[in-house]
Amino acid sequence: MAFIQLNRVSRFYRAGGKVVKALDNVSLSIQKGEFVAIAGPSGSGKSTLMNILGCLDVPDEGTYVLDGVNVATLSPGKLAEIRNRSIGFVFQQFNLLPRLTAFANVELPLIYRGLDSQTRKQAVLRTLAAVGLADRKAHRPAELSGGQQQRVAIARALAADPPLLLADEPTGSLDRKAAEDILELLRRLNEQGRTVVLITHDPGVARWARRIVVLEDGKIAPADSGTRLA
Repeated sequence: MAFIQLNRVSRFYRAGGKVVKALDNVSLSIQKGEFVAIAGPSGSGKSTLMNILGCLDVPDEGTYVLDGVNVATLSPGKLAEIRNRSIGFVFQQFNLLPRLTAFANVELPLIYRGLDSQTRKQAVLRTLAAVGLADRKAHRPAELSGGQQQRVAIARALAADPPLLLADEPTGSLDRKAAEDILELLRRLNEQGRTVVLITHDPGVARWARRIVVLEDGKIAPADSGTRLA
């Protein structure tokens, strides 16, 4: 069974009295341990698909099975449990709390999960070391470069050891060197066995993944469609 399985998923929105089909009959399988890029131009449905994959939204039609659980029919509370247990999020904006150190930013979601202090400390130090920032644990975001801040955000996403890492335009705010460092880190995390789904409009970023799925007008485009990403 696939780790991620979407079957004929559609999502509708109302805009100006009209119904807009943000996703149109999308079916997609992702195996555990894959590194997949979801790519496409602005308005193609990437953000809507990301929200569904991340259990931030549910489809209007179709089913979404994540690690054997049909999440399309779950209550908001159950969706929150799935997010906390199974998904680590990395966004374009790092969303770090400016007054907290790198250590405290990474620790925060573990506090919300009710873990004891020693378990939290071990998890934070382990994940900061994994992203190459063990020596920056006492630094606040303003004392870190953009690339280092994104590494802290990745460490925060990994601290609870989720099986799925969902990265939405994670290099969009970074210069080329910092972006390559982050993408190399995502590749290394995937090689260590983590499932990584990367959302991007940039074909150069998408090529870091092992498989590219292109969205166009809410549908998965054929491999030879020539869809322009940017």
